[in-house]
Amino acid sequence: MTTTGTTHNAQLSKAAKKHLSPIGMKRKGQSRVWFKDNGWWLGVVEFQPSSWSKGSYLNVAAMWLWNAKDYWSHDEGGRVEKFHEFKDADQFADAADTLALRAKEEVLALSQRFPSLAVVAAHLARNSDDNPWQSYHAAMAALAIGDVDHAQKRFRALLAFKDSAPFMIALKTKVRSFSELLASATEPSAIVGQEVTHTRALLKLTPVDTALLWLTAR
Repeated sequence: MTTTGTTHNAQLSKAAKKHLSPIGMKRKGQSRVWFKDNGWWLGVVEFQPSSWSKGSYLNVAAMWLWNAKDYWSHDEGGRVEKFHEFKDADQFADAADTLALRAKEEVLALSQRFPSLAVVAAHLARNSDDNPWQSYHAAMAALAIGDVDHAQKRFRALLAFKDSAPFMIALKTKVRSFSELLASATEPSAIVGQEVTHTRALLKLTPVDTALLWLTAR
């Protein structure tokens, strides 16, 4: 006998396969997460469940891969659809199709919004230094296109944060190591490439040649 949970998860999977697979998206294992792999960033779709009811929210975002970590994040974007509750199989089949079609539209919009590394770097450069992660992402994008001056400016802003939280201590340590590498004449994009390579390994994504990746990303 099919349970409600199995039914609505299967319907989401079927709708996602119908709409997302044709644009090159893959499913993360058996989860509700799908992703479009752009080498140094991912377009991430999450059919987010609720703790209280059967159904799904929809989150769509870009995830930059130049911060080595073993978890997925929404770096640019977020929730685009309110909760669609499962009421019965027929009703939710339509809801799942609506969610997956919206996901496809949002991912394609992200790809149009961020067509190249230069565009992303310019976009991130406009973000303020109010948040340490904004400074970090802007700095890494700048390094990837060889703009060391802007990267160092952003690193200095990040290091100036008065925050002793463990993640900030780790982030500042990483940034200081990057500054040392730059002082030793390390190729700026190689620093970013190393982070991307590490992140892809941690997330179990297919390895890429980051040297070639930067040539095609500009």
